[in-house]
Amino acid sequence: MKLIDVLEKYSFGRYNENVKLEKNMTDTDIIRIYYDEFSETKWFEFGIYDLGSKDYKMEIINDTLTKKLLNTKVIDFTKDEDTGTFRIYLTRSSK
Repeated sequence: MKLIDVLEKYSFGRYNENVKLEKNMTDTDIIRIYYDEFSETKWFEFGIYDLGSKDYKMEIINDTLTKKLLNTKVIDFTKDEDTGTFRIYLTRSSK
């Protein structure tokens, strides 16, 4: 599975009773991408607006992340419910 597939399929919007926005009590998960399978220190994280349509979410993703990164193979992904962080592990290999 490629990174773009995971980002497209997963919903990052969530209910959060501690965050009160103008219209409702919603928030988005933080996405942490580990881009080197041999290092736990090579990562970056970001949040993405995912409270609207799927098309809008994918437009943001395609505008901000490179095609090379989006087409990188995902080794594993997990969700830390305590922190609201979605961790995605990518391979460096081109195979």
